[in-house]
Amino acid sequence: MSDTDLTIALAPLDERPVNTRYPQSLGAIAGVNVLLPPTEIQGRQRIAADTEAVGRWLRETSADAVIASTDYLAYGNLINARISSGSASDALRRLSLLEEIGRNKPVYAFSLITRVSNADDSVEEPLYWSTYGTRFYRYSQLLHKRDAGAATPDELGNLLALEAELPPDLIADWLQRRL
Repeated sequence: MSDTDLTIALAPLDERPVNTRYPQSLGAIAGVNVLLPPTEIQGRQRIAADTEAVGRWLRETSADAVIASTDYLAYGNLINARISSGSASDALRRLSLLEEIGRNKPVYAFSLITRVSNADDSVEEPLYWSTYGTRFYRYSQLLHKRDAGAATPDELGNLLALEAELPPDLIADWLQRRL
């Protein structure tokens, strides 16, 4: 990195190069130094970042501004935002550091809308997705149509059939995650 007048601390969405190296490269082109949390606290795939350590790093950095993924700060990375069993109140507590940091420097926060994968694959989803993923995908479509008042009688019947087929505890878990 070259010497620059502006330094930004980045709490990335996750550890992938598109979220770490690319922002640093773009920053270098623009003459901005982009700092990342130390590698040992970043997390990787299903292993969440150490959110408390990331919070300390953000508080202690001398960066001029912060760009932060709320998924990263609240849950440790994108995958953990999808699979975490943590409570919303814990996530909100971790996010409160943005207000604290924002008293002294600009803070720009972003989040993703969690997808509903149309696959029976749990690599980036809760483990039950390997059995029920495509059914939850269809369930989410039908639930939305019902809630929007746009479901046909056949679709309402399909929704009831899926609700009878999917385990109630998994429906509750999925709805909590979406919340």
